[in-house]
Amino acid sequence: MNKKIQLLTLGHQDKNKNVLNFIKLFKKKFNESFDYFIIGRIEEKTFNKISKEIKNTKNIIIQNRFIKTNEYNNLIKQADIIVIPDGDIYNFLHSGVIWDCFEKKKKFLAPDNKINRQYLKNYKIGNI
Repeated sequence: MNKKIQLLTLGHQDKNKNVLNFIKLFKKKFNESFDYFIIGRIEEKTFNKISKEIKNTKNIIIQNRFIKTNEYNNLIKQADIIVIPDGDIYNFLHSGVIWDCFEKKKKFLAPDNKINRQYLKNYKIGNI
């Protein structure tokens, strides 16, 4: 039996980060060979929407809680791929999780936006 690929989104989640978009894509496009974990503090309205969306979905797991630094580092290490949500907020800001992925040489999925395309081009760090 093959090991499931572990996808992980870390940190504070709110409507601006739009993790719900990735959940909908995940449910539509990915099969049962993936598990998707969302771990971190989640704004109440966002948490309620996510909970409703993932009802009866066994391979999407949410843990709405604070993450300590040493646990954060271990979670990144254990995951196969880090998922950075695709909210419009990332057109102007950058996720600190991306920098941790750079430093730890961890594969990640991030929004296709001008800032990330510039990093790909200048630093040859990934693919579009």
